[in-house]
Amino acid sequence: TSCICLNILKEISYIICNCNTMTWKLVDCFFETNTLCQHQLDSYNIFTENNIQSIINNIGNIELSKDDEIDGFIEFGKISINLPIHTEADGQITKITPHEARLRNLTYSSSLFIDITYKSKNNVEVFNNCFIGKIPIMIKSNVDKSQNIALNECKLDKGGYFIVSGSEKVLISQEKMNNNQIYVFENNKQIESEIRSLSENDMKSTSTIKMHISKTNDYDNKLKVQLPFLKSDIPALYVYHIFDKKYEDFIDMTDPDIKEFLLFSEIDLEDAVSTQSYCEKRLNIKSIISNEKKTYLVEENFNKNFFPHCNTINEKLFLFGLMITKTIKCFLKKISFDDRDHYKNKRIDTAGDLLSFLFKQLYKKMHKDMSIAAQKNYEQNRIMNISQLIKSKIITNGMKYSLATGNWGMSSNQGIKVGISQVLNRHSYMSTLSHLRRINSPIGKDGKVTLPRQLHGSHAYRICPCETPEGQQCGLVKNLALTCIISQYSYSDIIRNMIFEMDNLISLDENYDFSHTKIIVNGNWIVSTSNPKEIIEILKLRRQNLDFSSHTGLCFDQLNNQIRIHTDSGRCLRPLVVIKNGKSNLTAEVLDKLKNFDWKWNDLIINGIVEYIDSDEEESLLIAFDNDDIKKRNLNFTHCEIDKSLMLG
Repeated sequence: TSCICLNILKEISYIICNCNTMTWKLVDCFFETNTLCQHQLDSYNIFTENNIQSIINNIGNIELSKDDEIDGFIEFGKISINLPIHTEADGQITKITPHEARLRNLTYSSSLFIDITYKSKNNVEVFNNCFIGKIPIMIKSNVDKSQNIALNECKLDKGGYFIVSGSEKVLISQEKMNNNQIYVFENNKQIESEIRSLSENDMKSTSTIKMHISKTNDYDNKLKVQLPFLKSDIPALYVYHIFDKKYEDFIDMTDPDIKEFLLFSEIDLEDAVSTQSYCEKRLNIKSIISNEKKTYLVEENFNKNFFPHCNTINEKLFLFGLMITKTIKCFLKKISFDDRDHYKNKRIDTAGDLLSFLFKQLYKKMHKDMSIAAQKNYEQNRIMNISQLIKSKIITNGMKYSLATGNWGMSSNQGIKVGISQVLNRHSYMSTLSHLRRINSPIGKDGKVTLPRQLHGSHAYRICPCETPEGQQCGLVKNLALTCIISQYSYSDIIRNMIFEMDNLISLDENYDFSHTKIIVNGNWIVSTSNPKEIIEILKLRRQNLDFSSHTGLCFDQLNNQIRIHTDSGRCLRPLVVIKNGKSNLTAEVLDKLKNFDWKWNDLIINGIVEYIDSDEEESLLIAFDNDDIKKRNLNFTHCEIDKSLMLG
């Protein structure tokens, strides 16, 4: 054993001597800007600063009617959040610190206020700062100002958790499939493609469109599509008939096999067209309504719930054509099926997303109760006392209940998730950090499918290969790797406008040529180009100059002839050193600047030394392990790892 020990010591000393202290300077620099639970804090700050307001704006105002005439309104304005407070037994309101909340078993929360305007026929009343509920505050977030006065707080505590009735609670990040992406899977020997569509930065539930190939015999393959607002499947090509367009203009017919395949679908389409009010009969509604109303509803639904993430009808129909082409190509075995477990197809819901989901449900309930009570008062001509109409207990108790028990959500139709909020593990400092970086996959624990549990190639440097529980949860509960961060949402309008200003663009219209490279922004095919290399170079340069968020993913997929751009939240990013002309951008001068603290992490991004790369973009890169690797293999590398060991959690 002593011999083995000596060998191990020799190994360790060799590693320490040869360990590039320079790369670790870079890692230190990274952690000065991003703490280990940065994703929890960023996500929560976005929730308090943007999401609450946008949920309130989306749900809208209350309309009051009298004698079948709408002439009264209750309008909701700006919100404000105060510092964490506690109401004592004698009614006195005091500010509290996290330390006090832990000792006295209190909930560390802030009050949420909103400006309300009440308009009736003859007068307008403004009620400022109406109390609508309490919101739990995350330790070390922007609302929690205890970070300025470190009162009895450990300076090594990273925050990222809540205090509910004195116990510390963590929100475990949840993994989910990506929205607005066309996936083709094989299901019981049947080919199905689906897209969960959701308009950008919207809190609504997704509208899922599924397509499958129905077989009556070996030759008769019909494309059927299932829409969220129709009871049964309709022929896929019928969608084009509804918009009075020819399907040949939107589907890539250059491939003779696809043309041949669509013959039976065309016969199916003609059968449907010859039937009167084909869609109206299949509407998914319970009540009996007139035919005019039905026709209106069909049109309304096609405009709203058919690919809601696309802006124009042309974009919708071209994307639908892409879905048809992809499904047929998979059926003809020309392209392979999508990989459910690839990390580019996954998104991670962090604390802010989970709280937004919950807050939306609670606020909706409060809004509904309030509008019923206000309507009653309005009909009986009573004086409106807005603060009495608001049931602030709904939000306060709902938030507290979910954080205390871990049962997330309140309505049965969207399903209540279990075990989202957990008691923070304080066994050791390490276990606390690990708990804050945990990710849960909501697949049934007794599932016999082993694929989701296995380590995937795309997990490298994003998810720790070792840190996962043993037994039934193995591979379903994961932990983030050291330098992995989770992207934050940024508006895609900026990047769209940039693209539309560029040259060599081909717009989507009737005589479109399908050989060009598609540009797809957040799953929405907006335009095509004849010079993709130039466009991707310009975009990468502008990302480096921070003309748009450095979290944006730019992927040039030459295999499928697409440029995919992602600006959504929840993607796993990791920093990589850029290589230009076979040389790493991380030179000795740069390292000296880091050593002397002249440069911070953001300077490295602006000067193009490091880049954030997501799973999709990584597919189109060639990454070296270290400087020796660049010299040894002499390939056309684009990036280099900061350090090999950052693969671990």
